[in-house]
Amino acid sequence: MNYQSSALLIYSTKLLLILIFCVFIAFAGVTAPVGYLLAMGLIMPISISMRLHGLNEKGLVALPTKFSQWTMYVHGIPVEEKRSVLTNPCFVTKAHARTFFIRAYTCRLIVQIVFLIFLAGQIWEPLFSWMLLLAVIPAIWILVSAGITLLRLRDIYRNNWNIEHLVSPSQNEYFRAEFTSGMKKVSALEGVLSLN
Repeated sequence: MNYQSSALLIYSTKLLLILIFCVFIAFAGVTAPVGYLLAMGLIMPISISMRLHGLNEKGLVALPTKFSQWTMYVHGIPVEEKRSVLTNPCFVTKAHARTFFIRAYTCRLIVQIVFLIFLAGQIWEPLFSWMLLLAVIPAIWILVSAGITLLRLRDIYRNNWNIEHLVSPSQNEYFRAEFTSGMKKVSALEGVLSLN
């Protein structure tokens, strides 16, 4: 059972600190990190979810259903809630999985490059002398994230990712993609939707 006592937009302390930092430097004229958070934390997940829903309706993707139980406190009153969680999709063919994730990671990389250029333009003539030092932190963060995206795209093109073969109870075959980083497995969808 999960408990929620904060606002819907803030689930972790790490995200809250990043958001506070980005808003702080936005007041000094560097708004690219806030835009990046909105693009990668809101617009990208919604568009990916809508695309997966469309593919699910066409029968090209099976979306495993996973529910989580939450207890929310609304004005001090506990309310039980069941939420559907988007998990790693299962594709009908390996080619569909490869095409979907190439497009998704390419879109992610384009967004990261656009915000890096936007951030570079904003810190070119900083409003304050210390602003350049503060703006370097999100620039490094977005740059590292873009590097991870490039590595994952390279792995997809070289077929260095894991494709799990699944058979449903009705004997339909599906394929699910994931990456291995060290000893940890990361689902391909989690990599697209992460802020890092």
